[in-house]
Amino acid sequence: MGVQLEARFDSEGKANLALEQLRQSGMIFELLELKPVRSRWREAGENENRAINAVFPQVPEGCSATFPSGMPFEHMCARAYMASNSLADAGSRSDSDIQLRINVTERSLGKAEKIIRSAKGYGIRIVR
Repeated sequence: MGVQLEARFDSEGKANLALEQLRQSGMIFELLELKPVRSRWREAGENENRAINAVFPQVPEGCSATFPSGMPFEHMCARAYMASNSLADAGSRSDSDIQLRINVTERSLGKAEKIIRSAKGYGIRIVR
């Protein structure tokens, strides 16, 4: 196996549907990860919400600095956002998003991507 294919789904049901369709296609693949996106950042003892001022001590006027809670401090800088008068999280679509990561052969890549897209997968990323 040579290529990793990553995708997100709105629900666990859609991710499982994609997996079932991949299995039924007869394609050989290895399931590497199937879990909620938010759980990737949560580790034991790291669910406390840190002060945004530690990252952005001076927020420009008319803007607000936000970040998703439940992330370790080390990852906060990569996910801190500046939004004009908006506190909406610009990250994943919802808390129920599911991350699917599979390993496929180069030859099966196109077929696997087509199946994932038909099952409403988005944010597809190919890692060679």
